[in-house]
Amino acid sequence: MNFYKENKKSIDKILFIITFLLTVYVLVKYLLGLFAPFILAYIISFVITPILNFFNKKLKIPRGLATALSIVVFVGSIGLIGLWIMSIVIKEGMDFFNNIPNLIEYFNNTIYNLELKLNNLEGIIPESLSNTINNLKVQMVKFIVDIAASFLKSFSTKFVYSFPKFIIICVVGLISSFFYTKDKYLINNTLKKLVPSYGEKKLKLLYKSGVSAILNYFKAEFLMMCIIGSVCITGLTILGVQYSFFIGFLIGIIDAIPALGSGFFYWPWVTFSLITGNYNRSIGLLCIYFIIFFIRQGLEPRIVGDQLGVHPVVMLMSVYFGLYIFGIPGVIIGPCVSVIIKSIIDV
Repeated sequence: MNFYKENKKSIDKILFIITFLLTVYVLVKYLLGLFAPFILAYIISFVITPILNFFNKKLKIPRGLATALSIVVFVGSIGLIGLWIMSIVIKEGMDFFNNIPNLIEYFNNTIYNLELKLNNLEGIIPESLSNTINNLKVQMVKFIVDIAASFLKSFSTKFVYSFPKFIIICVVGLISSFFYTKDKYLINNTLKKLVPSYGEKKLKLLYKSGVSAILNYFKAEFLMMCIIGSVCITGLTILGVQYSFFIGFLIGIIDAIPALGSGFFYWPWVTFSLITGNYNRSIGLLCIYFIIFFIRQGLEPRIVGDQLGVHPVVMLMSVYFGLYIFGIPGVIIGPCVSVIIKSIIDV
């Protein structure tokens, strides 16, 4: 009993952290999909607050109408920016896909030329080695076809299954954001009544740190995507690669996915360039890949850590634990949880 009294503050913090971690685990593992529209509604409400204040306080527009106008401005702005980016990506993407028959013909010609070279070596290399090379070629083609078919099947199935849910989440999120933003003070006052008065101050501090953590994390990750995308686009343009903007944009997004990374794109490309004898391009692609690799490994923990106020080692641990426990969403959840725990310790 004396031990608890002497260390009451530390023990209470430890118990609170354990409770918080268990709550996060249950919410993310089992209830995230259920609350997704309302999380989206809160994010939209948070983002449109400055616009709402301008309409409501500066222009004296009633709060309900100001909320609706703010949502329209927000959705319209996102739509216009998205359309501008996607128009460039889609244009280059369509050119790329229209050029696929030529790329396939180029690939087939390359394989045919390799076969001719191997046939010329038949009298020089042992028959067993020649058979091994032929078998390897057949297996490699089969592997590429199987991977492509599996990916397309998996992607199409998930897309068909997830798209209706995504639309529902967006619609419910937008409607909820209107009602929450319009009556935010009323809802917040009602929720405050559920919180004991002695814990209200601490919860406010935790709330502010949690929101700040999420915003800063997304800001840091967006900055990393912009840096890596810019490096890719610049490097590919220097190498004279066609559709450099489209490919660089795609790699910037893929690199942010821990399960894939930019190596998913670069290593097959480097291998193919080596096989086809395009050594300059393969060296250039390797240089771009290693620049991206060192940027991701060297800058990401520091940029994210600086934005969130957490040491880079702790940030790496939180990303790893989050990824291990929650999968890809854990890359976002882990750092945010680590910042909130830091705030609990500091309060």
